[in-house]
Amino acid sequence: MHKIIIAILSLIIVHPAWAQPTPPAEIQSIIDAARKHCEETFGKFAFNPGALKSADLNGDGYPDYVLSSAGYSCEGVADLSAGTDKPHHVFLSSGDKILKEDSATPVNAFSFSIDEKTNPPQIIYQQHCLDGKGADAFESRWNWTGTAMAEVNSTAVMCKK
Repeated sequence: MHKIIIAILSLIIVHPAWAQPTPPAEIQSIIDAARKHCEETFGKFAFNPGALKSADLNGDGYPDYVLSSAGYSCEGVADLSAGTDKPHHVFLSSGDKILKEDSATPVNAFSFSIDEKTNPPQIIYQQHCLDGKGADAFESRWNWTGTAMAEVNSTAVMCKK
């Protein structure tokens, strides 16, 4: 019985489908800076592995990464990303595997997912309506246009002007 439990646990621990992407140095430095700021100023830092996702967004055959600072938590702080001008970071690979940050991301997005069923894959941002009227939230879809990430679809009409 113990051997069966150990075998199952070892599958869970090492199975690649359950593994989180290993952050490249450019991304790890952002996480490390947030950790340092939190621990020096407030207290215990935690990183939600779901805050980092990868997919080949620009079609070059290399993984691209999306990092959400909303996935950080810091003891004593309601939202570590509040007040930042960049809650989401999109790092695009190039043929030489150098990551470049794409700055075109919505400021008011509170979560994201990646739709790999579309071609090219799309980042789906869940966003708050800024005026406080109409629906509480809407989604916008962004994908690679050949030169940059750009919004291609939005349900923002649900927000009343």
